[in-house]
Amino acid sequence: MDFTEYLKQFFLNHYSSSLDKSKLFISFEPIGCMLDELDSEDANAKNKALEQLSILAERLPAIHESLIAGTSRLSDLYETMIQGSRFRSSALDETDREEYLKVFSLAKSEAIAKLEKGKRASLATPMGNFFLVQGAPDGWYDKNSGIWTSQKFEMKDSAKNPNPEKPKLKFNLKWKALINQKAIVDIKPFEKMKPIDNVVLKPIFLDKHSIFLEPKKEFKITRKDSKTAVKSDLAKPMSIKNASALNQLLLKDRTMITKDVIKVMPNMSTISRMELIHALDKEKLIKEEPVNSNGMEISFDYCLVNLQRDWIDRSLFVYSKLWYSLAVKKGFFSNGMKDDSNTGEIKSMTVAMILIKNLKVKAQWNQTDKNIGDESLSLGMFNVTGNKMTSSSEIGNEGIQILGWICEVLPQLPEFDDPNI
Repeated sequence: MDFTEYLKQFFLNHYSSSLDKSKLFISFEPIGCMLDELDSEDANAKNKALEQLSILAERLPAIHESLIAGTSRLSDLYETMIQGSRFRSSALDETDREEYLKVFSLAKSEAIAKLEKGKRASLATPMGNFFLVQGAPDGWYDKNSGIWTSQKFEMKDSAKNPNPEKPKLKFNLKWKALINQKAIVDIKPFEKMKPIDNVVLKPIFLDKHSIFLEPKKEFKITRKDSKTAVKSDLAKPMSIKNASALNQLLLKDRTMITKDVIKVMPNMSTISRMELIHALDKEKLIKEEPVNSNGMEISFDYCLVNLQRDWIDRSLFVYSKLWYSLAVKKGFFSNGMKDDSNTGEIKSMTVAMILIKNLKVKAQWNQTDKNIGDESLSLGMFNVTGNKMTSSSEIGNEGIQILGWICEVLPQLPEFDDPNI
């Protein structure tokens, strides 16, 4: 049995919820995204974690095995839907119309009130806000909490398998590494200097507080406050603030991503790391190499984090026969199907997050896999960035990473066309 499919079933079977499981599916991250390691002494640690979770949960996943999300936000489209909902008075008998109108009006007004109540002021962005998404169990962002469960998967020969009824897993995972591309980088965001010519730079990660930009060739720059061209001196570490500037520049122009950019990722927020990984995947800057070794064993601790959005009211979903939405046809937000035919704007939403930590992958690695593994970002969806194979033939990652998401396909919304179009 394919390991990825087995892993999907494993997490779905361990997911406890009242939701209809026939409407659930799992989308794995292209590469597991590392969570920020929060300072236990920081009184705002939990609030910072919840804000990042809330922003991640705004994404609207496609119905696909790998997470594909557009730029639309769940809260924006949900607000458009409830604000634009209108009572279907012409479809009801006059004798019942008033009672049904009361039901619809109450559901709509409560949905609007809950949406507004869910808005929170941002800690990270001045004057910014987000819609709060709670994660349960509490403490999911702390790798030292007691909420984690250990799990191990092994690939064994049939002759050595003590339980022949248990399906034999095929670990057909692939190494994922960056394509080594050179980049033309404008240094203006870093030193506030205007370059005379484009400069080829190589970002190198030194430690978690700084980066160093190593020029590939001699170049000259002109300071804003001087007409004199001077040689640039980049022989000093740059601050973490400038590492963030580098990240923003790279996300703006995908062609500027290089193999070494990944080394500044520890300086990025969880959101930025995820955006960069998705950009690399979308722009096909990640190459895949098959694993040739055998005898693989994968172990980790996992936690399924339920997402709670108190600002979403499902009453209008239940009373969907009572309303239509302004200026759109039926199924505009979702046609209710768990397949490619569902092109709705809110076809699905994330309902749980799959976290793992203490990842360990053992195998009888051959030399090719050792060479590829040391340079790879991940093995399948498992993030192994910066980890070298040990003498015990083990590669892994101790930190918390988001492996994927459990998603729910929404019912057909709206059920009816706007009769005026």
